[in-house]
Amino acid sequence: MDDQIRVANIPVVDIDCAMNVIAPYIDGVWSDTSRQGKQLKRKRFKNLLHMTARFLLRKLSRNLSSRGSEADVRAFYETAHASVEFTGYRQASNHVTYLYRGQVLSLSGMGNYRLKSGLLTQILEQLHPRSVCEAGCGRIRHLAYFSPKFPEINFSGFDISENAISFGKYLQGLETFDPNLPERPGDVLSESEMQCIRAVNLFQASAANLSCVEDNAFDLVYTVSALEQMNAILPAVLKELHRVTRRYVVFFEPFADANGFFEKTYLWAGNYFHIKSADLERYGFRPLLVVPLPTKPSFADCLVVAEKM
Repeated sequence: MDDQIRVANIPVVDIDCAMNVIAPYIDGVWSDTSRQGKQLKRKRFKNLLHMTARFLLRKLSRNLSSRGSEADVRAFYETAHASVEFTGYRQASNHVTYLYRGQVLSLSGMGNYRLKSGLLTQILEQLHPRSVCEAGCGRIRHLAYFSPKFPEINFSGFDISENAISFGKYLQGLETFDPNLPERPGDVLSESEMQCIRAVNLFQASAANLSCVEDNAFDLVYTVSALEQMNAILPAVLKELHRVTRRYVVFFEPFADANGFFEKTYLWAGNYFHIKSADLERYGFRPLLVVPLPTKPSFADCLVVAEKM
């Protein structure tokens, strides 16, 4: 926990504990000074330079001007969530290279998801919110995990994609489904767990225009790789999140705090979210906790807990 930046009397997370939880999703661990570690780092760096160069060329030709706009985000996610076929949440089997504390990890996409859900669990256990909303909830994977775990919390979620919300409501209408958790292999959700999921309030909306939501509607609002795609409309989004939250926001996003020069260049070139956590004060949020997370192939996410000022 030494690399956490926080102020007194606010939650602290045990990232080492969360990393232990994702051990089943790690296919290999090497020192970044080992032969294998150096090879993987070189390969990752070459790929990062290649992707950054592509973005820069498109940026120079103005082909990225609409990236991150509301229309662009809506079109992208309507396509991504077009399929309603579902037999249970699937574990992403592909492993990619992550960097963390002098180590090179081969980690699956499911492991990255479990890391963030484990950290948010710790935060919810300490802050005790009565109402929580996920901005950009997608196919409600996080809400389906948290709502049975915290039945005392009133959960809501919204997404810009009508297809995503339709899919979430489809899940709520199922008798049960397999959450695909390693601690419950082959298990399906109980009726009481399904009741918690059905109680989640889902609605379609743009994060930049939440006119359907009252001021101070939620004790806590969180995002997981949602603001990442909204750089072009970020000021409007943060203004709305400030309006609808009563107390806290929790972000798992690629803040500049967690990224080096080349990762920040990639984020800027691709018109992704890339502000510093301290910049949140301009939008009325006081950062309380800043935790860099393992670096993905192209950039690192950062956990930021902030309080409404």
